[in-house]
Amino acid sequence: MLVKFKPEIIIDKDLIFKRMKINSNSPAYESISKIFDSQLKDIDNIIDFESLYVINDKNYTFNIKNIDECEKIAYCFTSVGKKSIDVINKCFSNDEYLEGYLLNAISDEIVMSSSRQMYQNIKNLVKQDNYNLTKRYSPGECGFDIKFQTTIMNELKKTAKINAHLTESYMIIPEKSTLFLYGIDKNIPESVVDHDCSQCTREDCPYKK
Repeated sequence: MLVKFKPEIIIDKDLIFKRMKINSNSPAYESISKIFDSQLKDIDNIIDFESLYVINDKNYTFNIKNIDECEKIAYCFTSVGKKSIDVINKCFSNDEYLEGYLLNAISDEIVMSSSRQMYQNIKNLVKQDNYNLTKRYSPGECGFDIKFQTTIMNELKKTAKINAHLTESYMIIPEKSTLFLYGIDKNIPESVVDHDCSQCTREDCPYKK
């Protein structure tokens, strides 16, 4: 089953500034804040969402117990498209480094927000048939082999046309995109979180809670 999903653009300025270590007590805070607010005025013009998921019976082994014991898998993709990358690169080319870094952080947060919205959408859908979701698993995180990027992408492209591809090192083009999956089963407890930061081994992750 293919579901095309339309996320909302949700931006938490305070959270982004916290991740970027921009302190409200800094003398530069006001000028940085004005640039940030200015960028938000045009954000609708550079965010080109492509978000979808496919729910299939499980026909792969992922070497993750929580997933491999599930009846179904939700293969997921969300992207903000190529426009934001073009604008970010243009900022850096014009020596507008602060503008580039801010827009990069905004774009990353929109991708993450869209994945959280997708989680809730899938969760509500499968709950109608008394199924529950596992937490989110993303290749390259928490011991999940990054090579499974190919598996997820191939499963999605069997059903849908996606304006994205993988490099030889399994990176997604366009860059501001992510692939992930959920296990779906009637015999698992309802997951209360989308992504469990406590299970991640990346101590330097700026998104870690």
